[in-house]
Amino acid sequence: MNGPFHYRGKKVRVDKAFAMPVAGITIRETSFLDHHKSVLRAIEKYPDRIVGTFMCNIHLGAEKAVKAMNFFVKKKGFRALKLHPTMHRWWGERSLPILEPIIEHATKLGLPILWHTGDTPYGLPVQVAPIAERFPDANFILCHFGTQMITYALEAIYVAKKNDNIYLETGWGPLPRLREGVNSVGPERLIFGTDCPPLDMGGHLRNIEALGFPKPLGVGLKEEQLDLILSGNIARLMKIKPSQL
Repeated sequence: MNGPFHYRGKKVRVDKAFAMPVAGITIRETSFLDHHKSVLRAIEKYPDRIVGTFMCNIHLGAEKAVKAMNFFVKKKGFRALKLHPTMHRWWGERSLPILEPIIEHATKLGLPILWHTGDTPYGLPVQVAPIAERFPDANFILCHFGTQMITYALEAIYVAKKNDNIYLETGWGPLPRLREGVNSVGPERLIFGTDCPPLDMGGHLRNIEALGFPKPLGVGLKEEQLDLILSGNIARLMKIKPSQL
């Protein structure tokens, strides 16, 4: 996070970052608290840099999830919910009996909902569309710009264009698709992300910088528009103060 990374001729760092555990379907800890111990240790060590994110394995049940969400948000300052249908093996609409109370409670707490996308069969961006339509007051962030082993970036852009409460996280997204995202939904709906540590923060920052270049390499975004992507949009959704570059 400290870099230093180079951005628009300056040395910068990533001031704040989401942190969440990787608790897959085979991880059988007895509670959500067990899943998040490593994140809690990181927050304790870097309280001004690490933003806790509740990774919700829905197979543990909606009642336990809502209770854990209350604890992490109200006691530990967590500011987002992460849903990972690929890691935990579930389908969007088919899982509504469990998802509905979880999403409703996250919305009540003002949490943006990060949703893993980019792979089949569970991580298709289009699966988020009916959920976003069902919960118009919730804010959904499509992680990885619809890209993992296969790219569904155009599908992610299409879904975001059809639903005002869907945002696109830029990590994994190649520059041509990021340009199309800006042209389709505007910089107000893109959120800088890197999926670090699998990917490098500095390389993805370079892609955002390139969006400020003239066409055809960039789309000519102004500095204040780039700032929205880098911090302003997510700070608004999470209700925290944006960092200043």
